[in-house]
Amino acid sequence: MAIRLAFDARGLTVLVCYMLLCICVGGAGLWKRVRARAEPSVQEHFLAGAEGLPTAVLLGSLFAQTLSGWAMLGSPAEAFHFGLVAVRWLPASVCIIVGFLVVTPRLYRIGRPRRFITTSDFIAARFGTGALHVSVTLACLLPTVFYMLIQFKSMSAAISALSAGAISPRAGAVVAACVMLSYDFLGGMRSVAWLDCVQALLMLLSFFMMLYLADDLFGGVASAMRELAHVSPQRTATPSADEARRHWSTCVLMLSFSLYPHQAARTFAASSAKGLRTAVAAMAFHPFLTQGLCLMLGWAATPSLLPSLPVADSDELIFAVMGRLMEERGDAGYWICVLLMCALIAAMMSTADSGLMALAAIISRDLVGTYSAAARRRSARQQLALAKLITAAACALLVLISSLDMTILGLAALQQQILSQAVPSVWLGLHLASVRRGPLLLGMAVGLGTTAFILLRAGSFGALLWGVHPGNWGLLANFGAVGCGSAYERFYDDGSGAMHASGGGRGGRGSLLGGGACARSDSPV
Repeated sequence: MAIRLAFDARGLTVLVCYMLLCICVGGAGLWKRVRARAEPSVQEHFLAGAEGLPTAVLLGSLFAQTLSGWAMLGSPAEAFHFGLVAVRWLPASVCIIVGFLVVTPRLYRIGRPRRFITTSDFIAARFGTGALHVSVTLACLLPTVFYMLIQFKSMSAAISALSAGAISPRAGAVVAACVMLSYDFLGGMRSVAWLDCVQALLMLLSFFMMLYLADDLFGGVASAMRELAHVSPQRTATPSADEARRHWSTCVLMLSFSLYPHQAARTFAASSAKGLRTAVAAMAFHPFLTQGLCLMLGWAATPSLLPSLPVADSDELIFAVMGRLMEERGDAGYWICVLLMCALIAAMMSTADSGLMALAAIISRDLVGTYSAAARRRSARQQLALAKLITAAACALLVLISSLDMTILGLAALQQQILSQAVPSVWLGLHLASVRRGPLLLGMAVGLGTTAFILLRAGSFGALLWGVHPGNWGLLANFGAVGCGSAYERFYDDGSGAMHASGGGRGGRGSLLGGGACARSDSPV
């Protein structure tokens, strides 16, 4: 972080208290499990036991872990850099909720009785294990790794800043990792979700504080827009055709956000269908309470900070706002900045801890547990020990990589484009009983190949083709290949009937989607 903030020992004290609170919540989760006399198991650890997460806890957890550090750092930075064009993040965030509505109701109805933990559990039950299962698992695993790297790298810098340099960025990553592992190991999903609720309240308070700062410190958005119209008219101009295409392309990409493993884990951990429905409905307000208020601060601060903050350093905008606040508001400004920094750390930790659990679930169950006969023969305690060992190893590796002097902006651009290629397999697998694994596997291969070809030809992970993200071209090719493959199989079936026996795999029509409570695709949650 180039901008140095004047935090002192008081900030370090608040940081220590916050970390101790996290560990105490982990202890409360352990106490809850012991009181319920629940045996340690993978399902207990990843699904918060047989009772699951109550509606209020589920909502707080969804709110917190859907919000990464991007909302607090990236959204104001985009508002400063691009002006009104940054409003694209509002409909893009709404598309995240649309993705939830497409996936979560049916996924819960199918997965909760069968104690699924990841989306790949559904793929294995629907189409069997094999190439498609591995492809979907890797398409979810790699973006999660990239996502986690971003959180660890940003979190280490924020902890170092709040401690006034007493904790180096590398030590900050280690401290955060140790704290997350402690409450993860103690209480599992239960502790993570409870802490998410605390962090969600802290973040909500900080967002409303941003709204106050936009008006009190910088004069409000309306006056800022009038000034920008004269000082920097390109920031208030109508978006070009390329910008409009990029806008809608981003919205399409964000539809796949619900496929992140830590999002799916909340679906399976919900205590009831009604609670899940209520939580997802309430999430409709999430974009406006998070991205919307952050964008307003960025727009309001632009005229005041434009002369002193280079556009190339726009990602430092929130820290520049804190510096201005400390200068003009004294001790009151200092404590507001401490609140904002704690909320920033909370936003990143709430995503990072959920991501760690997701990585452990994918590797221990979807890969090792599925394809290793020795792992399948282990007892429930041994399987849980393996999952915790993988969690610790993944955490150590992420800390090591995040401490290297490297840029991860390319990975940030790449993660959603990989994840989107799993959309046809999950969406069609959930809602179309006739779809088979062969066309879906062909679609994934064509989609990933198309995306990789465009990116390699452009030589940049952030490249666009005619204003459209390569991942969307890949997704279009993916769906097209699935349609052509399915038409070919249907034609071949009609001609000889030879393909009927190979169908959709172990979980085809008549298993998950063909009968019983999961049969009707139009049934409510």
